[in-house]
Amino acid sequence: MSYAHMKQRMTLSGETVRAEKINDGRRLMSEQLMTDLSYQEFDIWEFGIASDNFVKQPLKLYDRKYSSANGFTAKFETLWNKFIPIGTTLYDSKYDEYYICVESFDKDEILNNGKIVRCNGWLKWQDENANVYEYPIFDINSTQYNSGVDGNKIMTLGSTQHMLSITADDNTISLRHDKRFFIDRNKVDPTVFKLTQNDTTALNYDKGVIHLTVTEDQYNPDTDNIEEWLCDYIKPVSPNNIEITYTGNPSIRVGGSYKTFTANTLSPVVWDIVATPDVQSCITLTPVTGENKCKIKCSQNENAIGKSFVLKCDDGAGNIGEITVNIVGGV
Repeated sequence: MSYAHMKQRMTLSGETVRAEKINDGRRLMSEQLMTDLSYQEFDIWEFGIASDNFVKQPLKLYDRKYSSANGFTAKFETLWNKFIPIGTTLYDSKYDEYYICVESFDKDEILNNGKIVRCNGWLKWQDENANVYEYPIFDINSTQYNSGVDGNKIMTLGSTQHMLSITADDNTISLRHDKRFFIDRNKVDPTVFKLTQNDTTALNYDKGVIHLTVTEDQYNPDTDNIEEWLCDYIKPVSPNNIEITYTGNPSIRVGGSYKTFTANTLSPVVWDIVATPDVQSCITLTPVTGENKCKIKCSQNENAIGKSFVLKCDDGAGNIGEITVNIVGGV
């Protein structure tokens, strides 16, 4: 190969010999990954995201191991532009298994490799607003130097401790001490655990992994709901429908004066209109200060006749009201 030819190839593949080797390595990895016998396609699991919207993640798995301390683990390789941050939760739909990424490295800018640990349970809880959260976890028994039982003349309680590994996000980082959970395969008489430490810093790399230390606690039949699998259960409050009243029919006239709509609730509300852009441009909505009322009118636009929009009100506590308002012609 002539020097000019080699220089031209380097320009196409990379400005330096190193860049050319990196690009060649990336192409080779991309071409061979999907044909490798150990290739699998995982989903990136995110709380609150529908499974149909999970992002696909190609992986090559190898060096699968099991130990009582670390559970089932596997090392992985993937494409350099499919980097998996530490703390990412992965779902294997073929075997219905969840994994947490606990190690992740950039390897010479050619590929991403690391290690994942298989989850062996779920953690479920509520926040103060009764919102429910449920996350895959890796759970190990961390009880040491005791029998797992703490007793006195009045009562005997378990003193078992577990360490839970869970992906770090706003929901898990905000878990407070004394938060209580059911953690058990026994669904009839399950064991309750209380959070004693939320370590958000030890594995604060990339997305991050949180270590939750939980200690066995006493079951409270008055507040703990086995059927819902939630300790200190808060029964969700069903939202109420806010009635919107008006004079005559739920309609306004093009070029007409304001029409008043009233929300029949004692709580302050916020008004809003849902409409197509052409209708929205014709509508003027004016809230009445200090009252749960609003005034609406439609500009003189004959193209709006026969169309409609939705008038909504919301008190900020989950209670809403809405009606369909028709646009009619003038008298």
